Amino acid sequence: MSLLRFAFALSLAACYGSAPPTPPRVPLPDLVPGQQVTVVSETETRIESVKKKTWYCPQGHAEGSPACSYSSEYVNEPVTHTKTTALYGADQLTREQLNVMADPEHEAKRTRLGELQQRCTGARVPRTVGLVSILAGLVLWGVAAGTNEAVFTYVGAGALGVGSAAYAYGYFTGGSACGEANEVVHALGYPRPYTVSEQSEMEDLARTFNERMRASGAMTMRKR
Repeated sequence: MSLLRFAFALSLAACYGSAPPTPPRVPLPDLVPGQQVTVVSETETRIESVKKKTWYCPQGHAEGSPACSYSSEYVNEPVTHTKTTALYGADQLTREQLNVMADPEHEAKRTRLGELQQRCTGARVPRTVGLVSILAGLVLWGVAAGTNEAVFTYVGAGALGVGSAAYAYGYFTGGSACGEANEVVHALGYPRPYTVSEQSEMEDLARTFNERMRASGAMTMRKR
C-alpha cells in the first residue's frame, strides 16, 4: 500500500497538463514618435426609470432582515453615465490595445511563453506513459484483491513503479513548465477587469505608456 500512496501523492504534488495555447496578437496602431495616449471622459445625465424599495421593519431590525418586508416601485430620476475613451492620434483604442501598449514586457512575456510551451509539450509522452501505467497498476491491484493471485500484485506494483517514475521524469524534464506557462498566459490575458474605476485605470495605463515613450525619445536624442 505504501507504493500506492506514493503514486497518489506524486500525481497530486507533480500535477501537470498540456501546454496552454498562445493568446492571439492584438493589432496595434503604428507608433509615432512623440505621440501620446489621451484619455477623454464624457458624462451624460438623463431621466431613467429606477426601481426603488421601501422597507418596513419592526423595531430592532434593519433593512434586509427576514423580519422586514418591502414594497417596490419605479420612479423617474436623473442618472449620470460616464463614457471613457482612450485615443492615440485619430485611433480610438480598445481596452486590449491599451493594456498591451502600456506593458513594456509584453514581447518578453510572449517569448518566455514560447519557451515554456516547448518544454511543457516535451513532457507529454512520459506523462501519458506514467498515467496509463499507474492506472493499469491500480486495475491489476484491484484484480489481485478479488482473486488473491500474487502475480497480479507483483505486476501491478511494477506498473505503479514504472508509471510513477515516468510521470516524475516528465515533470522534472518539462512538466513543471506547464504551470508557469499558464501563469504567463494569464499575465498576457486581456482585457483585464478594471478594479477601481474605468477612467482612473485607463488614465494610469495611458500615463505608463506616455512615460515610457518619453523616456525612449530622450534616450534616442542622447544617442544622437
